[in-house]
Amino acid sequence: MSLITRMRRQTCVYWPPAAANSHGQPLWGTPVQLACRYEDGEHEVHTAQNEILQTGATAYIAGTDGTSAIGSPTPLVGGMLALGTLTSSMNSANPRESGAKEIVHVRRMPNFRATEVLRQVWMER
Repeated sequence: MSLITRMRRQTCVYWPPAAANSHGQPLWGTPVQLACRYEDGEHEVHTAQNEILQTGATAYIAGTDGTSAIGSPTPLVGGMLALGTLTSSMNSANPRESGAKEIVHVRRMPNFRATEVLRQVWMER
């Protein structure tokens, strides 16, 4: 078992971004539960566009290229992520009511053999 797999002892719920509604409000897809490592804390993230983002939490999600786990989507900027397990009471219309935070930056780091990928996901404050 790899370090990337062993370090993920928590569960997160991810809502993928979808198109906006007719009023311009964002919509999210069906929530998916993922294994992760979730850290609260403020960070400064430097993007490829030379921007500095102030973030409030970081999650580490493993997978292979194109997926974060078997059959699970890769976290994308604009999606929502919350620490916890997927329950029927979670609100797909407004993930913030379930404690979710918007993803503002995602970084992909492969292992040395390029057999696994660790996705580092930063969320808004």
